[in-house]
Amino acid sequence: MDRIKALAKIKKCLALSRSANAHEAGTALRQAQALMREFAIDETDLQLSDVHEHGRRCPCVATNLWEVELGNMVAEAFGCETFSVVDYKLIGMAFRKHRNRVFVGVGASAEVACYAYDVLARQLVAARLKHISLQRRCKPVTKTARGDEYARGWVLGAQRVVDRLAGNDKQQALIEQYLQRAHPSLRKVDARNSAVGRRVRVDDAASGIIDGRNARLDRGIGQASGPALLSAGQD
Repeated sequence: MDRIKALAKIKKCLALSRSANAHEAGTALRQAQALMREFAIDETDLQLSDVHEHGRRCPCVATNLWEVELGNMVAEAFGCETFSVVDYKLIGMAFRKHRNRVFVGVGASAEVACYAYDVLARQLVAARLKHISLQRRCKPVTKTARGDEYARGWVLGAQRVVDRLAGNDKQQALIEQYLQRAHPSLRKVDARNSAVGRRVRVDDAASGIIDGRNARLDRGIGQASGPALLSAGQD
């Protein structure tokens, strides 16, 4: 039996220790205590075992502001914390850089948030590219800036959809304790805002907000499998 299996066994024993049958409850409690001593597991370890993390590939390697805002919006809606990590994978003869968005939450919240982020990111990337394709008579950097402003508006519009489906029940202290133990070197990184100093327009963000209100969360979009989520569209 490894530590993970021991944690699961201890939880089952502690649940049985609340049985109305005094003999059964006593036996279960003694077994739980014995396993805790054997694997050096304390009360904090038991609490932190309820915290889980799940990750998905970010749609962009750069830390763009619109992607960060999407991740933060989803994390807040589902009661999670989120951060991104960079890794390198060998593809062919070269290493390629990737960035992953990680969600940390209690119970199944991180898994659901991760799925929602993946579904929304796919829709947002497609909508942003379409908006960029409609831009005329401007430099590529201006098109990118306008696309990023549109994307930020899209996130604002989609927030109403996500908030209607999610329940924010964040156990902040427990999640922070988990992060301090599992990821002690996390640090804040400034996101890139490509709109600064560029010729963006008010209707870039406005168009994004309108389109974002039609965001959908259901099993039919994105991954073929994932936690079941209701569909939602514009009011």
